[in-house]
Amino acid sequence: MIKKRIAVNGKGKSGGVRVIIFFKVNNHLFFADGWTKNTVSSRRAKEIEDDELEAYKQLSKLFLSYTDQKINELIAYGILEEIICE
Repeated sequence: MIKKRIAVNGKGKSGGVRVIIFFKVNNHLFFADGWTKNTVSSRRAKEIEDDELEAYKQLSKLFLSYTDQKINELIAYGILEEIICE
């Protein structure tokens, strides 16, 4: 699981968006979540609370355990959307 800062519209990474990606080398990559930094309350000490982090970790393990057949089924049912980047 990776939290990545991405620059948007010339604001740089600090003013951009945050994304959660589930990734393992030689495996699939799953975009799990994303948000703009300005949607996070300034009163919060963390962008991701401990319970949210644990949930992301559990989801990451689940998604990265899927076989190609399972992924294709989830795509066919509309649960996942495949994005092909060439």
